[in-house]
This record gives sequence, structure tokens and C-alpha cells, in this order.
Amino acid sequence: MKKFLFVIITTLLLTACDENTLELGTSIVPTIDEVDVAADTFNITSKTLKVDSILARTGTGYLGCFRDPESKAYITQNFLSQIHMLEDIRLDSIENMYKEDGKVIADSCFVRLYIDSFYGDSLNQMKMTCYEMGKPLEENIKFYSNFDIEKSSSEYIRKDGIKVDRVWTIDDLTLSDSIRSQAFGRFILTSLNNEYKDKNGNVYNNYGTYLLRMYYEHPEYYKNSYEFIHNVCPGFYFKTTNGIGTIAKIKLSDINIYYRYHRADTLQNRAIIFYGTNEVKQFTNVQNDEKRLNEMVNDNSCTYLKTPAGLITEITFPVEKIFDGHENDSINVAEFTLSRYNNTVDSKYSLTAPSTIMLIQKDSLKNFFEGSKIIDGETSFLAATSASKNTYTFNDVSSLLTIMRQAKQNGTASSEWNKAVLVPVVVTYNTSEVITNVRHEMDMHSVKLVGGDENSHDPIRMKVIFSKIGNTN
Repeated sequence: MKKFLFVIITTLLLTACDENTLELGTSIVPTIDEVDVAADTFNITSKTLKVDSILARTGTGYLGCFRDPESKAYITQNFLSQIHMLEDIRLDSIENMYKEDGKVIADSCFVRLYIDSFYGDSLNQMKMTCYEMGKPLEENIKFYSNFDIEKSSSEYIRKDGIKVDRVWTIDDLTLSDSIRSQAFGRFILTSLNNEYKDKNGNVYNNYGTYLLRMYYEHPEYYKNSYEFIHNVCPGFYFKTTNGIGTIAKIKLSDINIYYRYHRADTLQNRAIIFYGTNEVKQFTNVQNDEKRLNEMVNDNSCTYLKTPAGLITEITFPVEKIFDGHENDSINVAEFTLSRYNNTVDSKYSLTAPSTIMLIQKDSLKNFFEGSKIIDGETSFLAATSASKNTYTFNDVSSLLTIMRQAKQNGTASSEWNKAVLVPVVVTYNTSEVITNVRHEMDMHSVKLVGGDENSHDPIRMKVIFSKIGNTN
């Protein structure tokens, strides 16, 4: 009977947790002596932390430079793409290929970046430089968003390789209407048609000719992505070199080779495309406005979340105060809500708030992403933004409080044992709505939260409901 009553009471508590929570202990169970229930509220403290980098594990790339109208912070992003090779790809027979001086030749070659979406002005002019990679990024190394490919001692950029400057806009008015209206939508096209010299000193009229001849000389290099990347084309690095006001979100990249071949006594035009996809490494380097971010960290009137990398919010739970007088109790519910400030800057380019944030113990943050872990509801939790209430709510983090307390009691706690962090994330679900992947939010978002040591509003409050089995006669 005791266990049955406990289940009933716990269920009532979980379904009745609202602004009247404090009355539950005396209103629901005044006549039941088998279970003692109590409720209380506790203030939570918070502050902003600067994050110099995040694990860059995404198939989406970003390119450009943008200034957030609200925070006035600049962000510059550069993009690296490797090329995926289909298993055992087959080109036309070499006998049918158009040749000059007995050698296969390509008419032209381009690398294309397909734009999924963008921030800023679609007609704003930006400038980038396309660099040929000298070697690929290692598969067994986890790269963070602040990794500088150009300054790396590993010399990823090929010194004497391709280096092409390109001015681009989201809506490229230099292209014909027929091209811009094609199904693949917006893109950035870079010509690889200058004379090209490979690492062995061989000279070709363009990069496409190099790729074609390598195929016929070494077909084994084209049997899969690994061989292609390590022996033919390690990839390309696109660096933002000028312009402010636009960042393109790149969903796909490819290399287009145009050539001619003989068929039925006629010379026909043909093209082959090699794609950069999620099967191979895509990497975005993020350069944040350090001076402005430091100013935001020192603003103790609120806290911030800003992506990509940038800023996160640290939460300190008063664990010892929560359990003071409740040493033998269980926590049934521990809920708190974070209120957002409205963006008061009048700009059509203002950034939106992150749609989903994760709460996780501070010491576990790095291992969570490097270990490709998922939300477990015990040490990591999700909250989605409420557009109507302008809030994020964590409905129950009681298990985390218990884990923190146990670590303190058994002597395994770190110096930051009672701290957690709020991190914007992107969550992937399968068809059964089960979480399959959690990664850092790489899109641009910014939000200001109520909190900080000099908060002028009500403090962040956590509602806690305790219960324990009482003595029975």
C-alpha cells in the first residue's frame, strides 16, 4: 500500500507543477502519513562564458563576414571542402576522348559552392580566395572551429597550388537568367581554367585536364574517396578576404569538368561532376570578434548565447542549500525557466534566438560532443524556445542535482562540481522520434537572457519538490 500511495503522489506532483507548486506540500497530502511531501524555490546564478571554439562536425559549410546588428560583433567564416568519389566510377573509353597532341584534354573546369541559405544582403559583394589543399585533413583528428589551416605547421595549403580570387554575391547578376533559374538555385562558381602544374611538375591547360589524365593513368586512384583524396585532389579551402555583410550557408560543393568525346563520327560535349558531400570532411573555420565578445562577457546585467562558438551561459546550482534539511529526501521535480530579452534593434538582418539549447554539467561538455553522445535526461537535457512566452524551460533536472550532490559526498567532485552550461544545439531524430545525433549549432544565432550578477529583474528561480517515505503504524 505504501508503494502504491507513493506512485500516486509522485504522479500528481509531476502533473501539477506550476506557479502554485509551493502549496502542493500542504494541499495534496495532508491526510496521508506514509509519504511526506515538501516544496521550495531556490535562486540560481548565471554568467556568460566565452567559447573560443567548438567541434566542427557538420557537413554544412559557411563562408563570408557578417556584423550582428544587435551585439555589433563581427564574425568571419572560411570553408574547406573535400570531394567524394563514387565507388569505381567509370568515364568514357580513352579511345573516344577528344585529344590534343595525343593526350586527353578538358575544355574547362569549375568548382561550385551551392548556397542553401544566407545571412545579410543578397546583393552585397564579398571576396574570397580559393586555395588548393596540399594534403587532406586527417581522418582520426577532431578539428575545432578555431583551427587555422593557413597557420598550421602541417602545411595543408599547397604552396605552389591553385590560388584564385573570386568576387561573389548571393544573387550573382553576372550569370545569365537561364543559369540562375536552374533547379540547383544559388551558387558561387570559381573558374579553375588557368594553367595548372601538379606536384610532380607536370603542366596542364587547366585543372580539369589534370583530373581526366590522372583517371586514365591511375584508375586505382578513383575507386573510392580515400584514394582520390590522398592521391589526386585533397580538397579546396575558401577563405573570406574582403567584404562585410553576407554569410552563405553552403549545402554542397562540386567540381565540374567539361570535355568532348567522339560518338558516331561526331564530336559531342559532355560533363562529369565530382561532389563534396557528408561522406568526406567538410570544415568551417570561425573567427569571432574577440574584443566585442569580451565586452559581452563582462556585461553582468544579463547573459548571452551566441553561435557559432562565441558565447554560452554558465549556471550555478545551489546544491548544498537545496539538500539542507532534506538529506534523506528524494527530489521528484526540479524545474526552472530562463526568460529572454526581446531584440529591440530594428534591422531586417537581426539574428534569431537558438531554437534548442542543451543543459549539461560543465565538466562533461567536451566529452559529450567528442564522444558523439546523445541526450540522456539524467546529466543532459533539452529545452526548446517558447515563442509565445519568450522563454526556455527545463522541466526536470532533479537527477543532475542528485548526481552533483553524490559526487561532492564521495569526494569525486571537481572544483566546478555544481556548475552546468547552456549550449545551443541541433538535434537529429529518426522516424520513431528517437534522438540519433546532437551537435553544436553552427548557424548564426544570438539571444540575451535574464541573469547575471547585476540582473535588474527577478532572479532565476528553481522549483523543487521533495518527498520521503514516513513512518507507518
